[in-house]
Formats: sequence, structure tokens, C-alpha cells
Amino acid sequence: MKMMQKIDRRHFIEAAASAAALGGIGLPLSARSAAPLAQLRSAVRGHVITPADSAYRSKSEPWNARFANVLPAAIVIVADAHDVGRTIAFAREHGLPFVVRNGGHSFAGFSASHGLIVDVSALREVRIDSKNQRATFGAGFTNLALYERLWPARMSLPAGTCPTVGVTGLSQAGGFGRLSRLYGLTCDNILELKVVDASGDVLTASDTQHSDLLWACRGGGGGNFGAVVELTARIHPVDMSFTEIAYTFPLLHGLRVLTAMQDWIETLPPRGHVWAEIVNRAPSEGAKIIVEFTLAGSEKEAFGLGHEFLSAAGVKPSATSVETGPYISTQRGSVCAALRLEECAYTGVSGSGRIPRPAFYAKSDLIRKKWPAEAFSALIEAIARRQADRVLTPANFNPATQIGKVAFESAGGAISQPGLDAMAFAHRDIRIVTQYQARWQPGSPASVARANIAWTQAMYDSVRPWLSGSAYQGYADPFLSDWQHQYYGTHVARLNEIKHKYDPENVFTYAQSLGRHSP
Repeated sequence: MKMMQKIDRRHFIEAAASAAALGGIGLPLSARSAAPLAQLRSAVRGHVITPADSAYRSKSEPWNARFANVLPAAIVIVADAHDVGRTIAFAREHGLPFVVRNGGHSFAGFSASHGLIVDVSALREVRIDSKNQRATFGAGFTNLALYERLWPARMSLPAGTCPTVGVTGLSQAGGFGRLSRLYGLTCDNILELKVVDASGDVLTASDTQHSDLLWACRGGGGGNFGAVVELTARIHPVDMSFTEIAYTFPLLHGLRVLTAMQDWIETLPPRGHVWAEIVNRAPSEGAKIIVEFTLAGSEKEAFGLGHEFLSAAGVKPSATSVETGPYISTQRGSVCAALRLEECAYTGVSGSGRIPRPAFYAKSDLIRKKWPAEAFSALIEAIARRQADRVLTPANFNPATQIGKVAFESAGGAISQPGLDAMAFAHRDIRIVTQYQARWQPGSPASVARANIAWTQAMYDSVRPWLSGSAYQGYADPFLSDWQHQYYGTHVARLNEIKHKYDPENVFTYAQSLGRHSP
């Protein structure tokens, strides 16, 4: 009972309710639960965590606090691939739902479960072959943790910008980041995978073994075909200087800034990456447009390219910041710059995390054609409405957990080089990736959540005439009506065939998993 004091009442009640899904074996804390839990614990080398354990709170919840009430009956911190297979076998034997989790960043809550969490976060062995520019690493890495491990070799895998996102899920969705235009998407650099299938067998997916499985896992969405436990990837030199310039503009200059930005992206060398946002701020501050430009190059060259953008926009930024330094500093970013690696995590989902955790909803689109001014005007108006709304932008505004924004990330360059059918990722011809996002305080009333979701949907609808009809599977959206084609384009049929081949009983299933619905 002493350990139970560390779990608050809400967590205990919701965990017990979640465990009711396991009623057939009685996994709620009861006399009937002892036998099956003992069976599970004896079957694995790792750790089994239940609501009675002090670690349950930080290990149970996903990153998105919108799904904080979806709590598992048990979490298995696996020690190796065999643990993954044994846990899946246990779940199948007892008819339990399960998900495989690392970063827990699924926008749509697909990394949450009322059943079992197969937690691969402890799989962090790395083998670096600098001569052949390859690295083999466990499925437990998040972006920044992997960057830190590869940094002594002054090499990196092109992966994501968010430091806490799991690399395994990112790579299976595609994987955009600061190096994508130079070295390709994360999935473009995956050479081999170790995958635990529905039978518990460990398969090697490579160009010579199960090549169709490798093809599918490179852009075919995470969790569809099996549990990835190890990845071998091509890594690239990052021993040059990196310069990051952030330009901030008031909203009133938005139209000129955004129209200039989309043309400017087309002129940049592959070493350049752009992340721009239209975002609300505190009522006293006003909404902003922020254009962040990162260049693998000198400060002088970066400012020269930035000057081209500013000249085209014809307006001066209200603020400019610049940082030039090694690659690893750029990847730590402003969020984690002053934090230890273990602190660069979210409160509530990590015992040592220092980053405020939001409730979250987002939609996405992949821009293929140049947008007219009317499209950007619609988005500027949407942000202005949020800025004036005291439910969405309250007086005690928290920029970490109450923002609404549209983000634009540059594509092109090496992203467009592989042929359309080279792998499952189906969006090679895109110019810009857009994300329509709302955050709100965890624990807010349901009315606040509904208002944020409705605002996001209305903003997305306001630019519907210019949407491409595609969506990025890494930004999973539970409200898409035709998600298979929006995520996977012309590859839907082939992906479903591969799904049926490797998971004929649809063991790896969730609301938007392949095999659940006919395309």
C-alpha cells in the first residue's frame, strides 16, 4: 500500500477501469490477477509494470494529454526482441489489445491502450560503422538521444526536429527534418530492419530478405506489419557548421511574408531547411509569424540567403535571432538547449521531464502547387480569430500548451529524388508540408477541447480549395474520411497485400491500421 500513495486518485481509478478490458483474466488488482501476471513476468527478461507500481504513472500515459484517460492494465518494458514476441503471445492468448510504444507521440492516440503497452524504450544499443556510413541501433531511441549517440562520430541519421519523437515510428511514416532536403527522409536511409511478427518470429527485412516488408515499412505507417526492434541506417557527415536564423514578424505583414516564403524555398540549396509558423501569442503580445531558416553552412552564407527572402517580402522583421555552431546544438534547439538529455522530456510522461505537456489535435496537408494569396489570407484570418478568442487565447496564456498555429516545413531537394515506387512513402512531388495544430491545457473542460478541435477543423476547411488531398501519416488524424488514400496514395493496394501476408489475422491493429477496412 505504501507504493500506491504515489499514484493519484484519478490515475488509479482510470487504470482500474482500463484493466477491466482484461476482465477475463482479472488484471485489476485482485486475487485473480496474480496468476496471469506471474506468467507474464516469468516469460520476459524485462519489467512488467502495473497500477500498483510507482513507475506506473510516468510509463502509462501517452505524450498527448488528450488521451490521458486511456491507461493500460500493464506496461512491459522489454529487454530484447524475444520479450516483444512473448508479450505479443501473452496478449493473443488472453485476447488483449496491445500497442508497441517508444516516444508515444501518436497525434491520434494510437500509442495508448487499455490493454498492454509493449514499451521498447530500453532497446538502445548502437553499433556505428563510420567507414561504411552505417549505424545499427535499437528501436528505443528518440531523435535527440540518437543524435547524441552518433555525434562523437560527427555523423547523423536524417530524422526529425522534435527531440522526443521516437525514431522507429518516424522512419515508418517518412521522417522530415533539418537534413531531409540534403540527405533524404528518414525512411530513405533505412537499410535493414529486425521485425517481430504476429507469430513472435524475428524477421530480417532487407534488400535480400523479406524485401517487400522493408519496402512497406519505409513509409507504410508504424505498427502495421509487426514490431520493429532494430534498425540499420545510412548515416551522413555533419561535421560542418550550422547556422539557424529566426525572423519574427507581426501578423499584419503575414501575406507578404508567406507568399515570399513559398517562392524562396524553391531557390534554396538542399543544405537549407525552413520551418515557418503563423501562431497566436499572449493577448498583450499579438499573433506572430516566425520563419526559422537552418543552413548547413556559414553565418555569412545564411544571412545572404535570408536577405533574398527579406528583399522579396519587402518588410523588416520585428526581431531576428541567429545561432551558429555544431550540428548537435541545432538539434537540441531552444526547447532542450539548457536541459540535460533526461530532462528533455515531457512532464507527466517522464519522471525527470521538464517540458510542459499539452493536449493536442492536428491536421496536415502536403502542398504540391503554388498557393495563391487568398489561401494564406484565410489562414491569417483563422489565427487572428484565435488571438481574439479568450477561451482559446486566455489572459493567463501559456505558450507551451495554449498555442494554435499553422506550420510550413520545406520539402524538395533529396526528398524528391527516389522514384515513386522505390518505397511505400508516396509523396515525393511535394513542395511544403503543412500542419494545422491546436494545443490546450491538460485537464481543461471538455468544452475547451471541443473548441480547439473545431477551430482547427475550421482553419483547415478555410483552405480546402487549395488542399492537395494528401495527408502525412506521421501526423495521424482520426477524423480523415479517406485516410488510406490520403496517407498512402497509389500504394494502398500493395500495402494491404503485404499486411495480409505478414499479419493475416490482423494482430497489429488500431483505428487506422491497414487491413481493418477495404480501400
